[in-house]
Amino acid sequence: MNHVLKDCVQTASLEGQPWKTSVRDFLLHYRTTPHSTTGVAPSELLLGRQLRTNLHILPTRPSACTDATVRAHVHARQSQIKTYTDIKRAAKLSALRPGDRVCVRIPTHVKKKQVEIQFAVYSVGTKRPGHIYSG
Repeated sequence: MNHVLKDCVQTASLEGQPWKTSVRDFLLHYRTTPHSTTGVAPSELLLGRQLRTNLHILPTRPSACTDATVRAHVHARQSQIKTYTDIKRAAKLSALRPGDRVCVRIPTHVKKKQVEIQFAVYSVGTKRPGHIYSG
């Protein structure tokens, strides 16, 4: 987002336009464009209505922006993304079960040319409810 915003400011300065106007127009377009995960524009989620733009004369769809529909859409989209990523990365289900003991490396900061590795033994707990992962 910051990189795109920086490009917007640079383009405005190269074209000799006021950068504040360009940023304001960019943010209006960004906030009124439906998000790929939620399926709803950020401004519609925040304000509960669609903002008027230059295209407001065109017929628009009725707003179906309820909390339940957005949550269902986000959950479905996150599931699609997880499935795609698991296939691409050849992810496998873990053989660990609650109660198994595992050795975990603890990250530490050491000076150059020194080796210091710390480990801790933990017991595997249960999965937290409300998360997307399966298995």
